[in-house]
Amino acid sequence: MLLDKPTSQKRDVERPAKVRRFTRMKILRWRFSNWWLSVIIPIGIILVPVFFFGLIVASHLAGAVLGPPAIWNRPLTTPSRSEIAGSYHEVKRVWQDGISGPHATLRLKDDGTMTVTNLPKSDGIESCMLSASGTWGMSLDDVSGIDLTVLKTDSSTTCKLEGLPYGISGAFNIAGHRKPYSLYWILGDPDSGEGIWFNRD
Repeated sequence: MLLDKPTSQKRDVERPAKVRRFTRMKILRWRFSNWWLSVIIPIGIILVPVFFFGLIVASHLAGAVLGPPAIWNRPLTTPSRSEIAGSYHEVKRVWQDGISGPHATLRLKDDGTMTVTNLPKSDGIESCMLSASGTWGMSLDDVSGIDLTVLKTDSSTTCKLEGLPYGISGAFNIAGHRKPYSLYWILGDPDSGEGIWFNRD
């Protein structure tokens, strides 16, 4: 009986050691997966540039189909009227065969009225200059669009509008994710890449 006691005590002492060894092995079992790093890291080094190159290609393809602004530069939700209201001026014009003239300006007021001056307008065949006043609102068909309704034209207008009021759906596209937003006016075919960029004053 005296010989059994040390054996029992020895077993009692060894038991926690086995538990500790099992716990350690369980933790190490997760760490054994580190060998995957030798595979993942080289693959990641190859795929990351491919991923960004794919984004660039996709952006150019989307631009070729939809035209500017690029998809990644369009708001995800429709901005409020107060965020868009303000005065805008032309900063860049891409129009190869278009008519020349002074820079265009646009004023969108909080009360929903608008004025536009020296704005070129083109359907891809005929071109004209528009200076007018009317109303504006956020497009119901496009979260990044602004609709214009022309109520009155100035004497300098060369556009022959088919009766007033004259609605222009999606006249301006909104670019950016927060104010101050930029606006883009399409000239001719939307996927031609020709148009006018406006920045807020």
